[in-house]
Amino acid sequence: ARPAKMPNLPAVAPTPTSSAPTAADASEEQTRSPFVCDANDVVQFRLVRTEADMDAAEVFEPEFTHQVFRDDETVFGYRDLEIKIFMSANLFKTLVEISYA
Repeated sequence: ARPAKMPNLPAVAPTPTSSAPTAADASEEQTRSPFVCDANDVVQFRLVRTEADMDAAEVFEPEFTHQVFRDDETVFGYRDLEIKIFMSANLFKTLVEISYA
């Protein structure tokens, strides 16, 4: 006996699987959770020459952090996160201070 011919079935669109969160998802999550923060806001850089500059040097924040953190530039899992990066202006030696609640 021959096997029965398979009937032509209509094409079915694949069901979407969960994808990586987008920036919009992260911003919604950030408003709901104190454990989500914008990496661009929590990272601070200071170029210092002397120990006195550790507190007095001008602070600037990065424009982009997706190279280090997530593509949507968020950090998950820390409340009141602060990342301070001190770099010596002449040698670029680095000190990183991380604090959170």
